[in-house]
Amino acid sequence: MSRERPAGITWLLTGQEDYGVRRTTLGFLGELRRRGIRTTAIVLSGGSMVTDLEEGGHEVVTFDDAEAPPRFGGNVLRKLLNGARMLRYQSRWTGRIAAAASAAGSDVLHVRWPYLVGLAGAAAREAGIRAVWQMPNTVGTTLPFGLNRRYLSALCRRLGITPIANSRYTATTLATGGRLPVHAHLGVDPAVFDPARYAPASRAEMGIPTDATVLAIFARLQPSKGQARLIRAVAELADVRPPLHLVIAGGPYPGAPTHAGELRELASELSVDDRAHFVGRVAEPQPYYLAADIVVSSTVDAEPFGLSVIEAMMMGRPVLAHALGGPAETVLDGRTGWHVPGATASDFTDGIRRALSDRGRWPEMRRAARDHAVSEFSIAAAVDRYLAILAATEPGGAPR
Repeated sequence: MSRERPAGITWLLTGQEDYGVRRTTLGFLGELRRRGIRTTAIVLSGGSMVTDLEEGGHEVVTFDDAEAPPRFGGNVLRKLLNGARMLRYQSRWTGRIAAAASAAGSDVLHVRWPYLVGLAGAAAREAGIRAVWQMPNTVGTTLPFGLNRRYLSALCRRLGITPIANSRYTATTLATGGRLPVHAHLGVDPAVFDPARYAPASRAEMGIPTDATVLAIFARLQPSKGQARLIRAVAELADVRPPLHLVIAGGPYPGAPTHAGELRELASELSVDDRAHFVGRVAEPQPYYLAADIVVSSTVDAEPFGLSVIEAMMMGRPVLAHALGGPAETVLDGRTGWHVPGATASDFTDGIRRALSDRGRWPEMRRAARDHAVSEFSIAAAVDRYLAILAATEPGGAPR
C-alpha cells in the first residue's frame, strides 16, 4: 500500500461487539466515513451490531449461512480443540471474506478480536490487501511459556498483519524479540460526550442527597473491575462529610452471573447499601457522568485502555484511576485526576481522601479534564494516529 490514505477499509466483526468495543468501532467507522474513506463491515454472525452499522450509513455484508466463530476460552485442552475448530472455520470463510473485501474496493482489512487475527490475515493475503489488528485488550498469559503472545506475534509476522495496540502498556504484552508493536490511543466524539448537551441524572431519583459527594464507576459487574473494593473503601470512609455515595453503572458479565448479587450483599453487610446505588447498564452514560463528582477506574489488573476514563474526562469529570495500564497514560496525575498506585480497598481509600483534599481545585480539574480529552483523545485525533501508522509502517508493523 502507498503512503496515501486508504480508499476503503473493511472491518471484520462478529456482530456481538458490546460496550467499549462497540462504541469505539462505530466511532472509528463514522469518522473514516466523514473523511471520504469507504467503510464496509463484514459481520460473521449477525447480532444487534448490524442495525447500528446500517443506521450509521455503513455498507454491511452478512451471510445467510453465517455461524459464530469459535473462541479460545477455557483450559489448555479446550483451547487446543477450539484452535482445531478455528482452522476448519478459517478454511470455509477465508475465500468469502477475501471476495467481499475485494468487492468493496478496500485497501485494508481491519480486525479487532485476537481469535480472528489468523482468519483476517489469510483473507487479506488472498485479496492482496493489507491486514491491521487493532488490539482491544492485552495479550493474556493463560498458556504456558508465553505461547499466546508467541503465537500471535508469529502470526502477524507470517501473514504481514500490522498490530496496533491501544496503549503503550498493551503493546508490551505482545512484544517478542525486543520489538514492541506500534500503539495508538483510542478516542471518543467530543460532540457526543459534550457536558453542555446533557442534564445530570437526578440524584434524588437515585436516592442520593443533594449535598453528597458522588463517586461513580462505569464497568461490567465482574470481580476484575474492582467494584467490591470501592464499596469497602466507601464503608471505610463513613465519617467523611458530606457523605460519600457510590453510583455503580454496568450490567452483569456472562462469566460472573452472580457477582451483581454478591456486590449488593457486600454493601448490605458493610451497612452502605443506602450509599451504593446500582443503576444497571445505561445506554446513554453521559447524564450519569455529570451526576458524579469523581469517576473511578478501579480495574484490579492493568486496564488495557479504559474507555470510560476518556468519556469521563470528555464530560468534564476528574478520574481517580488505578495507575496500571492505559489510565496511567491518559490521566494526568493531579491535573485531570489522581493516580492510585495499587488496587486494594486501602489504596482506594487513600486515593479518595487525596481527591477530597483537592475539593477546592475540582472546578479547575474539570476544565482541564475536558480540554485534555478533546485535545488528545477525540475520535478525530485517534483516526489521525491510525492513518499515520498505516502510512508509516509496512505490512507486519515494520517502519517504512
